[in-house]
Amino acid sequence: MSMTATAVRDQLKAELKAYAAALGVTALGVTTAEPFEAEAGILRERRRAGLTSRFEPETPTARRDPRELLPGARSIVAVGVAYHARPSRLRGPEAGGSGSPLRGWLSRYAWGEDYHRVLHRILARLIVFLEARASRSLRAVAWVDTGPLIERAVARRAGLGWIGKHGCLIVPGAGSYVFLGEIVTDLELKPDRPVPDGCGSCNRCTEACPTRAIVFPGVVDARRCLAEVSQWRQPVPEALRRPMARRLFGCDTCQEVCPYNRHAPETVLAEFLTPPAPPRPDLAELLRLDGSGFRTRWARSAAGWRGKKVLQRNAVIALGNSGDPAALPLLLACLDDRRPQIRGHAAWALARLAGVPGVDAGQVRRALGRALEVERERWARAEILMALDRLPRPAGPGDGD
Repeated sequence: MSMTATAVRDQLKAELKAYAAALGVTALGVTTAEPFEAEAGILRERRRAGLTSRFEPETPTARRDPRELLPGARSIVAVGVAYHARPSRLRGPEAGGSGSPLRGWLSRYAWGEDYHRVLHRILARLIVFLEARASRSLRAVAWVDTGPLIERAVARRAGLGWIGKHGCLIVPGAGSYVFLGEIVTDLELKPDRPVPDGCGSCNRCTEACPTRAIVFPGVVDARRCLAEVSQWRQPVPEALRRPMARRLFGCDTCQEVCPYNRHAPETVLAEFLTPPAPPRPDLAELLRLDGSGFRTRWARSAAGWRGKKVLQRNAVIALGNSGDPAALPLLLACLDDRRPQIRGHAAWALARLAGVPGVDAGQVRRALGRALEVERERWARAEILMALDRLPRPAGPGDGD
């Protein structure tokens, strides 16, 4: 007796999930291609309030309706791939770093190979799998992170997990250290059920956020979120520089305190265990890199996509927050950098470092004074003036009598 169409679809989905698991996919779910009306409305409100990320695509209709992206779409396959790894499990020459005390910090999602490439390879194989087993030809398109769909909303409706108070998707049994991707197809597959919210009364992420960027459960003010701020090409606002500490790219604080990540499974993918760049980069080495050296070292990392200036600017901020006198000569050299943003942030960092024992505040003042004499760029000049104003006042005659 032949199988019914429903039974065939169910079997195909079960085979797809098994195949995905063999590829290293942590969770796979299916939802319909119906519009995301409620989510699109919420997104519009957040955009009006200025809370959304600068990196979100400005395609409101396509973000709402998957059928605008693929006419005739019937289903969306959502996947989640765990990337969590202990530093001790990382392999390769970049895993250990240089041992320098002046080191920055990369978010866990940037430790391995650029996840866009890894997930696109997985999604491509899933599409080939579906094409080989479907009873007809199919059309499908895939995205990872940069697509127009509201990715977490897709994953939630497909039953992968719920959106936590920190705004990240939490996958039951896997936590939130999970990359997301999706396939929109005209193949009809049985949808999965959404899972209930599991955050309850827990507010650890809200309380731990260094800039109080989590303004409501699941709502993050991108203007204050360090994961976003660390990727801006424009200057970092002064109020956010100290909270950045030694962050060079991203911020995991809200995820580190989440109870669901306490026992999160580690990744099974080798691509996320072999760092293309050190997870704790040597700040001096990073500042010395020219364009060619930067591309060689950072091209395969998700942290490299914003370019050399962004990471080097963040390295300057990290030096200012280091509290280490060894940072002084590096920052003094940055006052002569050809890029105004590096010079301006270096002035702030020097003023921050001037209060550290072992740092000669007079030397800092003289260096900033010389820099002010030759600085012609307005923003950098303003930063130098503010830095001079923040320096400890020199002792005058009679002080201490």
